[in-house]
Amino acid sequence: MYTLFQQDNAPCHKAEMVQEWFDEHNNQFEVLTPPPNSPDLNPIQCLWDVLDKQVRSMEASPRNLQDLKDLLLTPWCQIPQHTFRDLVESMP
Repeated sequence: MYTLFQQDNAPCHKAEMVQEWFDEHNNQFEVLTPPPNSPDLNPIQCLWDVLDKQVRSMEASPRNLQDLKDLLLTPWCQIPQHTFRDLVESMP
């Protein structure tokens, strides 16, 4: 299966380790790199905002990595599907 993968130009995405991983899997992905500082071209940025607001409204704080995963997974799964669709359709 061949997949398009979109990322921004954040330094963590340009790390040597990340580039090596994509090089090793180049037959599976085509990496699309938008211009720097373009969150408006990346729908995931808006989803992080939705997730952040939901997580901040919770009373529980994570005590360990598993707690953090559980804390993030629940609100992520509760984001309505139309939110994803609307964000993708808003891209030029």
